[in-house]
Amino acid sequence: MRKPRFWFFPLILLCMFALFPETSWPQLILGQYEDEAPFRTWNTLGITTAASLALGETQFTSASDCAVSLSNPAQLTRLPKITFTVNSSFNSASFFKYSLVNTGVLSTDKNSSLSLWAFDFAGASLRLKNWAFALSMALVEIYDRPRADYRYSPGDSLYYSLNLNQEGSLKNINFSIARKFFKGFSAGIGLNFSYGLLKKDVSEKWIRENITITDNKSHEFQGFYLNGGLVWELSEKIEVAAIFRTPYVKKSKSESLLRYYAPEGNTDIKIEVPSNNDYNSEYKQPFVAGMGVSYKFSPELRVASDFTFYNWSKYKVIYFKEDFITI
Repeated sequence: MRKPRFWFFPLILLCMFALFPETSWPQLILGQYEDEAPFRTWNTLGITTAASLALGETQFTSASDCAVSLSNPAQLTRLPKITFTVNSSFNSASFFKYSLVNTGVLSTDKNSSLSLWAFDFAGASLRLKNWAFALSMALVEIYDRPRADYRYSPGDSLYYSLNLNQEGSLKNINFSIARKFFKGFSAGIGLNFSYGLLKKDVSEKWIRENITITDNKSHEFQGFYLNGGLVWELSEKIEVAAIFRTPYVKKSKSESLLRYYAPEGNTDIKIEVPSNNDYNSEYKQPFVAGMGVSYKFSPELRVASDFTFYNWSKYKVIYFKEDFITI
């Protein structure tokens, strides 16, 4: 069999770019002011472990650890017989627009920053002949925002204060199964259960008038989806992969309490929306598809690239049983 030449790899990359229309190249990243927008970006499939980070975050054709069950479970057939993976991460980002900050209520002269350190993945995999299995838990999204704490003190006394605090996360439990069908070709599928909580508390106080306005919201998430993929070794040097994630509805038991309290005027106004254990909000997550290719120049040098498409045009939020966001 004639060996492919080096120019074949960039040719494959060019063909993969041509498969997608020009309008699909810029992937949408929702604004930081959206409460449900995760820390960093939505356009990341799975968990970037230390090993995949060292490989430029490529995961579709590169099997480094059992975290591939979240991106391409077909790669589980290429791992050692038994693997255990624990990963931690440190992320730091700056924010300008979010919630009340720089959206019309509270303005800042510069960006706010936030740094987070967390254990974000733990899992194990087992390979038995042509079959492979994996079970894992991952921290896939974080909804924290920089805390806003504003004080207005004309003279020596405090007159007005505003506090904003938002925190939350989305966790994922994944069970994957994969099978090697013939030499160089494997396929896999994963079942995922996502759950989490987002809380946002806003408090405004006018000290002299003894007036307090509070706005408290919480969302308890839950959802199921499938992810899967395949990987095919076309030759000793070239591998290709394809992955998908099904669209799904992230249901939420949401609660809201808006309160105006002025005890000196004997006024206590509450606008409350309890969940009553009812999923009264929905976050419709889009379909995801992707392709990957890798080329081995030598045993010491290998290059790879992943292409991922998120169908964000189908993203939608039904907030307290009302259409809130349609993109």
